[in-house]
Amino acid sequence: MDMVARVVRRYLAFKYVPKEKKKAKVDRLTKVIREKTGVGRGTAEDIADAIVRGREVDRLARQKSWPIENGTIEGPKGTLTVKAIRDQL
Repeated sequence: MDMVARVVRRYLAFKYVPKEKKKAKVDRLTKVIREKTGVGRGTAEDIADAIVRGREVDRLARQKSWPIENGTIEGPKGTLTVKAIRDQL
């Protein structure tokens, strides 16, 4: 019985935890952006992808006409800061 308990403890200590892939992160952040701001799915996904991949969001916002001003995503439902999204990574 003692041997079984040690094996179980060892298994639980080294249990494999899969990493979250970039696509899953983008999907999760897209959902947050859409719920908080009401921005369209395509735009929210592009913004989330740029944040996950470490792109310069402010420059891309000007080039692609994203609804971002001074680090804040503005939509019909409300606003959300880019920093708040980065904190969720």
